[in-house]
This record gives sequence, structure tokens and C-alpha cells, in this order.
Amino acid sequence: MRTREKRSEINTETVNWLGKEYPVRIIHNARELAVLDEIECRVFTRLGGDGEYVLSLIQRAVADRFAALCRKLNEEVRAELMRRGLTPPPTQITIKDMKSRWGSCSYTRGHISINIRLAAYPRETVLSVLWHEYAHYWHHDHSRKFYDFLLDMYPEYFRWNDLLKEK
Repeated sequence: MRTREKRSEINTETVNWLGKEYPVRIIHNARELAVLDEIECRVFTRLGGDGEYVLSLIQRAVADRFAALCRKLNEEVRAELMRRGLTPPPTQITIKDMKSRWGSCSYTRGHISINIRLAAYPRETVLSVLWHEYAHYWHHDHSRKFYDFLLDMYPEYFRWNDLLKEK
């Protein structure tokens, strides 16, 4: 995990978002916020290019956008499970900065945590982690039944999840 921190690092020059790198442009303005769109990350601030403050605005923008993406992906996964006749428990998704995991599932509480560092990876990789965590509702370990279930639900799992293993 530590060897891949560079890819998911947020800095004041570039933002890695869903597998692409976006330049950061600072715009002197009375507003204090960052906006990440399809072209760049624009940081509006009256304080200029103060590194730590600009970084905090960028991190907040990425976290907010990533949380919205995870909510949408959660709805997609739940809809697919229900379409297949499975009813997962109500699930709360939390975004965290985790040092050693991409996701975690507390199946008894109906809670899934997703690592904010996944924001740098393609959408399908984020989806692979979400499917992995959902699979724990039915299989609490990483047995063959777990992976059979997971691959039945998300056949592209290894293709996208293997990006997390690259150095």
C-alpha cells in the first residue's frame, strides 16, 4: 500500500481523479473553494498560493466528490443485488483515509468504509472494492465461495482490482 501512495497523493500542482491527472489552477477570488471538473482543478482563494491552505481546499473538494461517487456506486451495487434476488442490509458508506486497506466491511452493523485514496483510481477499481466489501455480507472470509460469489456479481473484479497491486 505504501508503495502506491504517490499515485493517490494530493498536492497543489496536480490532482489524480479516477485514473486521470488534472492540473491545479489557482484563481484569486473572494470565494474559498476548489472545484474539480473534466479539465482541471480550479482553486478559488483570496489567500494566493499558500500551500497548506490550498491543499486543504483541494482535499475537501476531492473528498466531497468522491463521497458522492461512492453513494452513486453503492446504489448501483444494491440495485444489481436486488435485481438478482438478494437483499443486502441497509448499508452506510463512510469515506476514510486508511493506511493499509482499500475498504472494510462490518457486516453485522451494515457499514462499509472506502479508502479516500481510491479517488485516484478508475471508477471500475472503486467499484471492485465496493463489490468486494458487499460480498462479505454473504461470505465473511476470503474463501473460494467468497470469490465465486464476487466474480458472479462482478466478473471484471480481478481486471480492475489488480490495479491496486501495481507498484
